[in-house]
Amino acid sequence: METVKNMANQASESVQGATASGQKEADKSTAKDSNQPIGERASAAKDAVGNKMDEQKHDVGHPVCPCITNTDTPTQAKSEAHKQS
Repeated sequence: METVKNMANQASESVQGATASGQKEADKSTAKDSNQPIGERASAAKDAVGNKMDEQKHDVGHPVCPCITNTDTPTQAKSEAHKQS
């Protein structure tokens, strides 16, 4: 039962990281778009930074090879713990 819970936690972390990554890319595009008003571009740049932080917070390792992980931050270590359990 504990293994299923850990797998669910890891899947949740992966989904949240992917969502943040997609939002970050959209915000980066808006920030670079010279046709957007400066306030919109500044807000998108700020949001992209926040999304990058969320993306890293939910990082669970390399998408192709789960054996490649980076556990430099406490949250990444938490994701690694979900995998190890």
